[in-house]
Amino acid sequence: MNIHSDGGLDSIGYAYQDINCDGIDELFVGDMADGEFKGVVYDVYTMVDRSPAHVVSGSARDRYYDYENSFLCNEWSGGAGSYGMDVYVLENNSTEMVFQFGYKYDSYENEEKPWFLTYDQENYESISEDEYDSNTDTTDKYVRFDYTPLSKFEGAGTSSEEGDKTAKAELPPYEYPGPELFYSLLYKYLADEFGPDYPDGQVTIPCPIITAEDDTDRDDMKLWGNFWIYKYDLNGDTLETAAGGSYPGCIHIKNTDEGYEITGMDIVEDGSGNTASAKKIFGKHYDEYVKSMADEEACEKIRAQIIANYVAANDLPIKAYKDYGWDPVPLPEENIDSFYSQLD
Repeated sequence: MNIHSDGGLDSIGYAYQDINCDGIDELFVGDMADGEFKGVVYDVYTMVDRSPAHVVSGSARDRYYDYENSFLCNEWSGGAGSYGMDVYVLENNSTEMVFQFGYKYDSYENEEKPWFLTYDQENYESISEDEYDSNTDTTDKYVRFDYTPLSKFEGAGTSSEEGDKTAKAELPPYEYPGPELFYSLLYKYLADEFGPDYPDGQVTIPCPIITAEDDTDRDDMKLWGNFWIYKYDLNGDTLETAAGGSYPGCIHIKNTDEGYEITGMDIVEDGSGNTASAKKIFGKHYDEYVKSMADEEACEKIRAQIIANYVAANDLPIKAYKDYGWDPVPLPEENIDSFYSQLD
């Protein structure tokens, strides 16, 4: 704010991007600049145990960038003869940044060959100028955010509580449109249980990616999968993703004479215990789970169909959905009659 005393909140912006690929967006706050400094990051925030947490701060000579939407890159400078870039990965459910690799130019250490590479920030190996130049060329690697100015944080063209309510009333709430009570219960459970974790967005739409089902025990039917929640805002004829996250695990369902009842859910742990937890919960279905997680195209088809069915059920003039930084995805034709019974 000291740097941008004239522009104030018009000169500093924010953007969302899932930098650690866990399905939950990080928050980036940065400079509303163009050219070389477009996309520079002042601060990064993430979610730890479902609460906001600060990751790192940058400065004019210690800048951060989103690096290929999978890493954070720190450009630092110690003067005309010493500068470089370090690349980190942000751990899931943590503020811990794990160093991956780095390059530096250091004429103080070696005036004739000042180009170095490191994998641990302690031991540096000498490289050629050509190697240094090619590997530090970030032209196509930095994500140049089109930040939203902080002055527009309130959104919807108004800061009044009544105005916000009016804007959010544009989209009807999601209701399962299919014929099966089993899935009606599932979708409502996901929306009620995990939707409140994400305060932004006009409508909550669940997206269960089901791996396997076991209905042999009426008192404990099991449904394994990766259960997604998305929040969307309407922009013209496109639903734009405002927030979202995934909850892989196993949902337990009881089948009674009165109907179905969800009795609980085992959720895969985040962080270092993720793999062990997933193997324990999914058991013999673990390989199926990993395979389904890797098939992004199939997952997006399910997501698109669920949105298309919501649009059709509510007779909405929506033609596509869009994640931040990606092109809009056209919606398929509605398929309410047979789609849901094929989720397994």
